[in-house]
Amino acid sequence: MIAKDEYVLKRIKSTVNHHIEKKSKLNPDSLMNYIEQLEFDYDMEKAYRPEVLMKENDNE
Repeated sequence: MIAKDEYVLKRIKSTVNHHIEKKSKLNPDSLMNYIEQLEFDYDMEKAYRPEVLMKENDNE
């Protein structure tokens, strides 16, 4: 199973890269809210759909 910090970091990297490619600004408050949401999402996936986290780890 993928760890919570790895789950969040992968998505943050993707978001930051997207903003870099689009040359758009990333609001720090929005980023913090997004991180909190991703942590919540991970907890929900772990509780109700752990197979998703297993599959994600297999894709690496």
